Amino acid sequence: MRKFLPVFILSLMLSAFLLGCDSGGDNGGAVGLDGPILETVSRTGEYEFNGAVINISDEPVSSVFVLIHLIDENGVTIESNSVNVLGESEDILLMPSESAFFSIIFETDPSTTFTKEVEIFYDEYLLPE
Repeated sequence: MRKFLPVFILSLMLSAFLLGCDSGGDNGGAVGLDGPILETVSRTGEYEFNGAVINISDEPVSSVFVLIHLIDENGVTIESNSVNVLGESEDILLMPSESAFFSIIFETDPSTTFTKEVEIFYDEYLLPE
């Protein structure tokens, strides 16, 4: 248990940092983070960011993507990766107040980066009349 304590503390610190990051687009967007993004290391040694997004608007949205950039001290992006939160089907919608989980895998050790940026992209879905 004691050997996992530093990893847990690092994850909490990273989560607090990522909560301060801006989402993509304007700040009045329909989709935002639903809590912290946690950084973990899988059993196979892959670096993962795990979190959730929430639809904070009154309308459904589709094609929700989360993009994370790992950036060095010179402002250069070391690695970026994204995930389609809702999957490949165009029929799946994120309804108002609904959350969806995501996981993004990186090859670069995030603890060696200077900063991390999170962007969220989505399409507003127009309901048929």
